[in-house]
Amino acid sequence: MRGKSGDLFEHTRMSFGEHLDELRRALIRATIGAAIGIAIGFWVATPLVRLLTRPLERAIVRFNQEKAADRILAADGYVSPEVQTVLDRREQTPRSVMVDVGQLITAIRSVSPDFLEHVDLQPWRFLADDFPPAEQTTIRRDLLEPSAGADQSAGRLAAVARQLSPAAQAPLKAAGGDSLAAALADACNLLLDQNGLASDPAFAGLLIPAEPGWFKRMFGKTELTPLQRMKQALDAEEQPDLRRLLNRSLVTEAFGGRIKPPELDLVRLELWETVDVRPQSLSPIEGFMIWMKAGLIAGLVISGPWIFYQLWLFVAAGLYPHEKKYVWVFLPISIALFVLGVLLVFVFVFDAVLAFFLGVNFNLGIDMQPRINDWLSFVLFLPLGFGLAFQLPLVMFFLNRIGIFSVAAYLSKWRIAVMVIFVVSMVLTPADPISMILLAVPLTFLYFFGVLLCRWFPVQVNPFAEQI
Repeated sequence: MRGKSGDLFEHTRMSFGEHLDELRRALIRATIGAAIGIAIGFWVATPLVRLLTRPLERAIVRFNQEKAADRILAADGYVSPEVQTVLDRREQTPRSVMVDVGQLITAIRSVSPDFLEHVDLQPWRFLADDFPPAEQTTIRRDLLEPSAGADQSAGRLAAVARQLSPAAQAPLKAAGGDSLAAALADACNLLLDQNGLASDPAFAGLLIPAEPGWFKRMFGKTELTPLQRMKQALDAEEQPDLRRLLNRSLVTEAFGGRIKPPELDLVRLELWETVDVRPQSLSPIEGFMIWMKAGLIAGLVISGPWIFYQLWLFVAAGLYPHEKKYVWVFLPISIALFVLGVLLVFVFVFDAVLAFFLGVNFNLGIDMQPRINDWLSFVLFLPLGFGLAFQLPLVMFFLNRIGIFSVAAYLSKWRIAVMVIFVVSMVLTPADPISMILLAVPLTFLYFFGVLLCRWFPVQVNPFAEQI
C-alpha cells in the first residue's frame, strides 16, 4: 500500500466534463419535475387560495369581535354573557346606528296601518325644553310686544308676532312660572301651519336667492341655502310637513338662536351583522395574478422534494462509493426539514403574525381592510422561505465535508452564527418581530443539530496519507 497513491479510490473519480454532464442531467430532471409540479399547482390554485385566506378570515373575525367588545365595554361598562355568546359563537358584531323614531314609525305604518295608531306624530313641533329658562321671559315679550326697530332681526320678530291671533296670545299672557315654557311651545306650534310666515317680506333675505354674479352666470352655478330650496319646493307643490319644517326654521331664525334649532329625534340601536371577512381586490386583473402566483408557488412546493432528490443525486455522483450511502440518509432528512418548515408556518406563524399586526391596528384604532394580493404574497413566500431556511444543518454538513468549516470552528463561532441567523431571518420574513423570532429560534436549534451531524459523520481520513 505504501507504493500506492494516497487516494484509494482514484479510479472512481469523475472528470470535470463528467461533472458538468451529470449536472446537466440533474437540472433537466429537476426542471421536468418542477414543470409537472407547477401544472399540479395551477390545478389546485383555486382551492389553495381559499385555504390560505382562512387564517386571515379567522383573524379578522377575532379582530372585529374584540373591537365590538371593547366598544360595548366603553359604552356600558360591561359585556353581558348573552352578548359575549353571540360574539364568540355566531361571528357577528354589533353596529351602532341612530334611528329617527318618527320615520321608523311612519315606515312601519306604511306596511301595517294599525301600528301605534294612537301615537300622534308631529315632527319638528316645539317642545317646552326648546326654550331656555333664562330666555323665556324675553321670548314672551318679543311675541306679545315686538320692538319697532328697523333692523332685520326686529322685523322678523314682528313678522312672527303678527301671525299670532289674539286668542293665541291670551294663554301666553296668563302663563307664568313653570307653565311659561309650555305656553311658549303651544303658541309657537300654532305658527307651524301658517301660510303667511314664509311670504312675509321680513324673511325675503332668507328665502329669495340673491342675483348670481357674472362668474356664476357664466358657468351656470347656483348655490341655494336649505331654506331657499325648501321654499322653492313648497312653491312647486304644497307639502304640509315641509311647510311645518320651514316655519319651524323661520321662527328659530327670528329669535336669533335663543330657541333650540330643529333636529331629528334620534335613538341608538344596535344592529347585529355578520362580519364581512372577504379580502379585497383593487383591480380586475389582480385575481388572475393571484391565481398565477398561487399556482407557481404551490408547484415549487410540490416539486420541492423531487428537486432536492435530484440535487442529492448530483452530489452523490461526486462522492466515493462508500460515501454514497449517506445520500439515502440525508435525502429524507432534507425533505423532512423542508416539510417541517412549511408546517411550522401554517401551524404557528400565520396566527401569531396576524395576531401581532391586528393587535397593533386595534391599539391604534385602525380598521383593517386586507388586500388579497398583499396577504397572499406574504402567505405564499413565507412557507417557501421557511422550508429553504430549514436546510441549514445539511448546508453546514456539506461545508464541513468539503473542508471549509470544521466542527471546532462551528462551536467556537456559534455566537456570530446566531447573530447571522437573526439577521437572515429578518431579511427572509416580513417587517414584524414575530415571524423573525419564529424563524430564528428554530434555526438556532438546527444550527446545533448541524454540528451534531458533522460529529456523527466525520470526514474520512486516509490512514496511509502520512506514510506516503
